[in-house]
Amino acid sequence: MHIKKQLAYEVKRLGIFKELAYAIKKKDPPKTRYMKEVFLDTFRRSMGIVKLGCTAAGIARRTFYLWYETDAEFRREIDTIRREQMGDVEDRLFLAIANNEPWAIRLFLTHVHPKYRPKVEQYNVQPQKTLEDVLNEYHRQNDRKTENTVKDISTESLSNIENQE
Repeated sequence: MHIKKQLAYEVKRLGIFKELAYAIKKKDPPKTRYMKEVFLDTFRRSMGIVKLGCTAAGIARRTFYLWYETDAEFRREIDTIRREQMGDVEDRLFLAIANNEPWAIRLFLTHVHPKYRPKVEQYNVQPQKTLEDVLNEYHRQNDRKTENTVKDISTESLSNIENQE
């Protein structure tokens, strides 16, 4: 316990980062090492799903993130697994492209080639107008249209009445 207090004091005094502080501590107890191994094995087999790894190791997600933040070796292993999985996924995508799968070709082109990316429409909003100003302008335009419609209808009605007489 004395080492933990001394470590906490040094971290506060020197402002040492978490990774360095963790490295100064004693090595993981056997149970923790076992739980990390179980987590890493399950994480690798489940294609990087953290929840499944945590469940298999019997730990909380927060424990995983704590290990990831503080244990450089654990972080390297997780990052390696993620890179390997990304390579596997890319290989499967290219295999689907080689098999002329339209969804794979479309996915690849829309994410890689600028010509095939979805077009994004941009609207220029005038910063001096507030939402209230825009709504008022909209209502004024609709009121004018309504007035013009009423005038047209009344003019038409008057002309119809005059033509009937």
